[in-house]
Amino acid sequence: MIPNIITFSRLFLAPMMVVLILSHHWVAAAFFFLAAAVSDVLDGLIARRFEMRSTLGACIDPIADKALLVCVYVALSMVGILPLWLMVIVVTRDILITLGIVTLWFAGRTPTIKPLIIGKASTMAQISLAVLTLAACAMDVKFSGWIPTFLIYGVAFLTVFSGIAYSRVWLRHIKT
Repeated sequence: MIPNIITFSRLFLAPMMVVLILSHHWVAAAFFFLAAAVSDVLDGLIARRFEMRSTLGACIDPIADKALLVCVYVALSMVGILPLWLMVIVVTRDILITLGIVTLWFAGRTPTIKPLIIGKASTMAQISLAVLTLAACAMDVKFSGWIPTFLIYGVAFLTVFSGIAYSRVWLRHIKT
């Protein structure tokens, strides 16, 4: 199905983003990240509009999103553009969410994977920071001052609190 092909292409963009960022190909990195963000919206629209939803798509879409964001945050941290502590927060939250889901599956429970509003806000903030950071690098603009500082701490705050919220959901699943 077309939405799944689009989603898989986004998944394959993740390692390419690392290579582009580590080699300082900022314009290409910004372009491909923007294309990935558009593809995320597009695959969902197509799936809903043409009733092409699938179990595979429902599973692979969040994996592709997480892989792309994690790769971008790791690479931007490796080149010293985003702080290491922020990358650790973003990666740790995604690892914990993934381990929580896998643990439930191994426990014989099929978790209902519903994004929380705080999780969506966290993801949107992470994407926004990545887009602005890559755009600043692509345009050779120094990304400093109160705006990036606000965004960095905002991403950290939302990521930590969404991690706590997902942990609470996981605990409820474990207790039942």
